Amino acid sequence: QKTVSDARRVVRADELGAEGTTGEGVTIAILDTGIDYTHPALGGDIGPGNKVTGGYDLVNDDPDPMDGDGHGTHVAGIAAAGDEGTAGQEITGVAPGAKLRAYKVLNDQGSGSFSTIIAGIERAIEDSVDIINMSLGGPGTPDGPLAQATDNASRAGVLPVVSAGNGGDYRTIGSPGVADRAITVGASNDSDQITSFSSRGPTDGAFAVKPNVVAPGARVRSTLPGGTFGQLSGTSMAAPVVAGAAALALGRNRDWGPQFLKGALMKSGVDIGEDIWTQGRGRIDAPSAVEARVVATPGILSFGLVESDGSTWTHVDTLKLRNRGEASRTYQLTVEPGPAPGVSVSLQAPSVTVGAKDSALVPVTAEVK
Repeated sequence: QKTVSDARRVVRADELGAEGTTGEGVTIAILDTGIDYTHPALGGDIGPGNKVTGGYDLVNDDPDPMDGDGHGTHVAGIAAAGDEGTAGQEITGVAPGAKLRAYKVLNDQGSGSFSTIIAGIERAIEDSVDIINMSLGGPGTPDGPLAQATDNASRAGVLPVVSAGNGGDYRTIGSPGVADRAITVGASNDSDQITSFSSRGPTDGAFAVKPNVVAPGARVRSTLPGGTFGQLSGTSMAAPVVAGAAALALGRNRDWGPQFLKGALMKSGVDIGEDIWTQGRGRIDAPSAVEARVVATPGILSFGLVESDGSTWTHVDTLKLRNRGEASRTYQLTVEPGPAPGVSVSLQAPSVTVGAKDSALVPVTAEVK
């Protein structure tokens, strides 16, 4: 009888591992309570040549990011525990071939300041990581300093993966989950049902669609300090599933930028029957993300919140189709019926062709009467 979560199996990362896709060559920064890098499943040491290649303790301002809480160690194991190609391990992360860097931005009680987290983001960028996992959050808006620092990480070439929060209701997405360029992750269970605690959108201020995707985050078994293992639940556990899947995709597609990578993960989403504010594009599927060649950015087009003044409101936004494949693609475009009464959405052209290694713009007009 299966009593623990197997997030790696649910998102089909195990199938990629069987064919040799493990995230090799990719580095994931864990911004959290630190990592117990002495854990055998996390390499047993810290420094070049190890699973945890380095990091920093920004709480105590020293070079030893040891975890005194356990949260960061659990998150790190979900993303990348184990060794590339090693079978039969008690714990295998989603991307066992990836490297980790530990940035202790939360204290041993699991709390910290936005300024310390921002300093951790900046340090991770300086250290040339590929992905930043932030299983943390607090109150904030998309134009706040932490969300802006998160967006800046994406502009600097790093994909920010952020937990949505455990508010369990609509309009409870925390910061930096509200950041526009982050991929924000809600929590599902092994049966592809949304968890009761997973935060739902829209975001405050921008009224944007979040989360972007969901991933397993219920009773996930992973590494804990002292060489032990245990189960934890939360969107904190779902985010590193996505960070690991991002490492698998990036390991196979080193020319992908952060927003293409985000788009590929969103495109892979499996509909689990929830509304868009709850599941975003759905539960990620790692092989689908790895094999993506044409993606739309943004992955979800949101026109924001309309102030009602009795007049007609019209807004034009643009989808960008990016083609990383070797062949040109032509798409027939349609708008599915079903907008609310008084709302219409139209496209400028019925089709679009995206050249190989090229992109194309698709203007989309929304009108509210």
